[in-house]
Parts: sequence; structure tokens; C-alpha cells
Amino acid sequence: MATITSKIRIGLVFSGLLVLLTGCGLHQSSQAPARTWETNQEEQQRQSRFIKKIGQNAKLVYQKKHQVLPSIVIAQAIIESDWGRSDLATKANNLFGVKGQYQGQQILMNTDEYENNQRTTIKDYFKVYPSLEIAIQDHSNFLSVGTYATLTNLTNYAEQADLLQKAGYATDPNYATKIKKAIQDYDLAEYDA
Repeated sequence: MATITSKIRIGLVFSGLLVLLTGCGLHQSSQAPARTWETNQEEQQRQSRFIKKIGQNAKLVYQKKHQVLPSIVIAQAIIESDWGRSDLATKANNLFGVKGQYQGQQILMNTDEYENNQRTTIKDYFKVYPSLEIAIQDHSNFLSVGTYATLTNLTNYAEQADLLQKAGYATDPNYATKIKKAIQDYDLAEYDA
């Protein structure tokens, strides 16, 4: 019994740390409940499946358009959607926290934004996509115009992450650092080859 209780406590502590470390996207209340029953091996398998699924689609889009490196797309999906478990990801197939509407479809959600380096929660409208594949395509289209056009044809993920933040993709002052860390931690650069 003590071993099970210890595992549950460790799972809760890990989940809490994960929310604190990746808390640049949606407000904590919109995250899926922690999976305290999931073993480390099960969690790693789930994460591996998520990376592979997003990575395959991101690679296909990149091969056609040469805009956003697959490693960047995967890292953003991990950070913004809590591995696809956030309310926005599960209800709207929106892995990237893209605001607005897609073909007239939108959803009102809480989101955390940074103003003057202070984190604040607001409500805003986000795009609702019919599938994850379309979300990835739209994400690439979104990042191919305006201030994001400088991302096109870059082959260095660190440079692309820095430009993404400089162009204003996220208000989190540590966004580029979080992207680069996710890419390194999960060997996501292999999808850029």
C-alpha cells in the first residue's frame, strides 16, 4: 500500500511540475486531469505515439512548403497542448493555441498571456479544426505570412525558435527557450532531416 501511495504522490508532483514548466499556453484549468495511474513506461509510450503522429504530419507539410521545421511544430504541440490532452486540443483539435476561427468555427477558452512579464488569464476565441492534420496545415499557413515569413527555408531549429518568439508568436518571454529544450529533450531534430 505504501508503494502505491508513493507512486501516486510522485505522479502528482511530476504532473504539477510539468504544468509549471509548460504553463505558457492554456490556463491550467483547461488542462486534462493528471493521469496518476499512468506508469513511466506508459507515459513514455503515449508521448512517443504523440511525437510520431504529429511528426509524420509536420514532416509532410514541411516537405511541401519548407516553412516551419517539423521539430518546431512537434515542440509547439507538446508545449501548447500538454501532449494533446488540453481542452483546446481535445475539443477543437487546436494543438497550437491559434486564435481566431477556422471556416467559421471557434471556441471561447481561458488562456494565459504575459503582459509586462506578468502572467494573466483572459478569455479569447480559438480556431476549431476538423482534424489534427488540418490544424498542422493551417499552422504552417499561419506562419508563412506577415512577420512570420522570415521562418521560411530556415534549417536551424534554434534560429527558427528565436525568430518565432521575436515575431510575436507567444507572449511568454521564455517561449523560444522552452521550444528548444523540448526539441533537445525528445530528440525532435531527427524529424527535420
